[in-house]
Amino acid sequence: KIGKFEFAHQGSLFLDEINALPLDIQAKLLRVLQQGVITRLGDTRSIPIDVRVIAATNADLLAEVENNNFREDLYYRVNVVEIFIPPLRERKGDLELLVGIFLDRLCEDMAINKPAISDEVLDIFRTYCWPGNVRELENCIERAVVLSQGHEITKQHLPERLFNKPTSAVRTYSTSFLDGYKDMIEAAVKRNNGNASQAARELNIARSTLYRKMKEFDIT
Repeated sequence: KIGKFEFAHQGSLFLDEINALPLDIQAKLLRVLQQGVITRLGDTRSIPIDVRVIAATNADLLAEVENNNFREDLYYRVNVVEIFIPPLRERKGDLELLVGIFLDRLCEDMAINKPAISDEVLDIFRTYCWPGNVRELENCIERAVVLSQGHEITKQHLPERLFNKPTSAVRTYSTSFLDGYKDMIEAAVKRNNGNASQAARELNIARSTLYRKMKEFDIT
C-alpha cells in the first residue's frame, strides 16, 4: 500500500508531535530525509520522493537532544526554517480576537444567537495563565456557549479553575506585567546558578523561550 511519504510526493507532509517518535523511527525518518527515497513494507524497490516536510512540537527539542530522547542529527535536519508560535499566555493581545472567532464558529454550528461576553469574564481570561494554550480557551468558550444558551456569558458559565487558583507566578510580583516577568526570569536563573535548562523547567517554558526573553530583557 502507498504510505504517507509516497502519497505526499510533490506535496507537503505534516508531522505533528515529532518529539514523540521512537528513536528507531527517528533513524528511518532521517534516512528518508537524507536520501529522498522510501521502500514500501515487504518490497525491495526504492521509490524516489519529493516531499516538503513540516514538523511541529510543543517540546524543547534541544532539551530532548540533551536528554537522549531525540536524535541530534535529525534535529539539525528538520530545523531548517524555524517558526516559533508563542503560547497564549505570552500573547494576551490575541485573546479577544480568538474568543470572537470561536464564538462565531460555535454559534454557527449550534444554530444559536451569538452571546455577549461580560467584562468580568474578559478580565478573568486576561489574568489566567492558560496552561492548556489555545485549545483550553476554545473548550472554555464552548462550555460557556452551551451553558449560556445565547444569553450573556458571565463568570458562572466558566470552569472554576479559571478564577479559584493562582493564575500565574507573575502575579506574585507587584510591579507591571513586563517588570514582573523580568524579575521572575532573573530570580529563576539565579536560583538555578545560571543553568538555563533547569530555569526553563522551573518556569514551565521552553528553553528557547527563556533565551528569547533573556535577550529581550537584557538578562545575562
